[in-house]
Amino acid sequence: MKKIVAGGFLSLVGSICALAILVSASNSLVNEWVTETGRLMSTVIEMKMMFPLILCVICIAFGIIMMLVESFRRDK
Repeated sequence: MKKIVAGGFLSLVGSICALAILVSASNSLVNEWVTETGRLMSTVIEMKMMFPLILCVICIAFGIIMMLVESFRRDK
């Protein structure tokens, strides 16, 4: 049960951080319209926030995996 709560907290923190990064990037979009990665991701890259965004996504995925593994684990 403790790992389910920890996984939920980890995924919640990761999603809040990722949302904060994406909102701050959307408030200052780049001027160029045609980019390979899109305006939002180009802004995230220019703000040097790609590494923290990837860490946030990893936290979200790891938290969800922790919750799923612990919810299907059989106690002996």
